[in-house]
Order: sequence, then C-alpha cells, then structure tokens
Amino acid sequence: MDKGHGRGFLFASIAALAILRATAAQAQEIDEDPAFWAEAGVYLPNVETEIGLFAPTRTRGTLITLENELGFDRDTTSLDLTFGAKIDNEFFTEVSVYSLARKTSLELEETIEIETVTYPVGASVSSEFSTDVYRWSLGYRIHADETWDLSALLGAHVTDFKFTLTGEAIVGSDRLRSVESGRTVLAPLPTIGVQAKYRPAKWLELRARADAFKLAIGDYEGRLINLEASVTGAITDHLAAGVAWRSTDYRVRVNDDDFAANLDYAFDGLRLFARLTL
Repeated sequence: MDKGHGRGFLFASIAALAILRATAAQAQEIDEDPAFWAEAGVYLPNVETEIGLFAPTRTRGTLITLENELGFDRDTTSLDLTFGAKIDNEFFTEVSVYSLARKTSLELEETIEIETVTYPVGASVSSEFSTDVYRWSLGYRIHADETWDLSALLGAHVTDFKFTLTGEAIVGSDRLRSVESGRTVLAPLPTIGVQAKYRPAKWLELRARADAFKLAIGDYEGRLINLEASVTGAITDHLAAGVAWRSTDYRVRVNDDDFAANLDYAFDGLRLFARLTL
C-alpha cells in the first residue's frame, strides 16, 4: 500500500469507527460464527495496467501501459458481492464476484502494434479493458474463540480478461478505416492464504486476509497476490457495515502457437460494504 492509499484507508476507518461508535450503545454483537453471511459492497480502486499482445514469434507487438498510451482512467468503481456459509465447526466456504471495466477514445501519439495489426501515430482509436473476477475459498479454522480466530485458506481466483482496440490501422500493405483487434484470456489461478479476525469489542471486528500463488502450466504462467484489511461494526443482530482496503496484483504470461501475451495488472483501493448474517 502506498502512503496515499494508506492514509485514505486510515482516515476512512477512523470515520467509520466514529460513526459506528456513536451507535454502539444501541448496536448488537458481531456474530463471530454465523451459519450464512452475505456482503454487498462498492469498490473504488486505483488501477495500473501493462499489456502486450504479440505475434507468436514476438517479432510484432507493443508493450503498452493503458493509462499512459491509451488514456485510461486510473480510478474506477465496481459493485461486488460475497456469499459465505459454515460447513461445520472447522470448515467454511466463501465466494466473491466483481467486475472492473474501462473504455477510452483518443488519437494515438505513438505507434501501437497488436499482434500483426499496426495502429499508426494520429490514428483515431477506441479501446476497452474489462475483467470479471470470481474468487472461491475453502477455509479451515485453526483457532477460534470469542475474541479472535485464525484460518487457513485454499481456493482460486478465476479472472476473465478482455482487451480490444478498434480504429484506423495498417494490416499488411493496406490501411483500413476500422480494424478491431484484441484478446479474451481466462486465467484460473489457485491460491493459498490466511485470514485473521480480532474483536476488541463485542460490536466490532477487525479482519486481515492474504492470498498468493504462482503457477506455470504448459504455455501459461500466472502469479497473484491479494491483500485485504477491514473494519466492521454491528448495527443490529443480523446487519453490520464496514470499510475495507483491498489490493490485487496479477502477472500473466501466455506463449502458445497462436499468440503471445504479457499482462501486469494491479489495483487497490477502498471498499464500503454491508453484511447480513443468519
């Protein structure tokens, strides 16, 4: 977490704590061991994306930073959902889903090659980059009591990446008014992780989570680091609200017979959410 994001999370957490503390007298206890929970949130990340789509021999293609060369906004907003359930006294499972999508249009200030298609300087282009993220985890409680618990996690981040660039381009010896190029890549990355929860008061819960993995299979190589921290306060017996900070960092490499790709994709920011427990 850089200093700016760290301060933002700190200030948001303090504000959330102040609001929650003001209603603590009326609030109920955090349910530390619910049978079912669901969260709905708004995620406000800052994004950095570097992508390259190359011909199989890597003799054609440009490695580009979307926020610089193509003018993508670094800030975006996403809704997200999380569902979890207790399996028994030791095991639980959780599923999360959210999407990030950005679009832009501009005239290029430098030449960009997408595989064998060339978009020259001055070409008017439009571009889109979107990701659908599905996270599943199976948790095992190593320790649990009324104050804190520690769990080991095994799961997967399944991410569907889609990138397109459309506009004036040169294909072979022909200059065409509109050419669309790009790729959709599905990246299923298994993860291992750890999660800790601490309840300094019956109405308040602090949580930290980390997931990571690196895997290379055949023509594909992937690496993932996911970090989260949150503050949650009870409002009623079954309803709570909170603020979180989430950071996710991907690295994906593809080298197959049809194309080659490099993707470095990182986003982090605040998440505001409400939690229902049963």
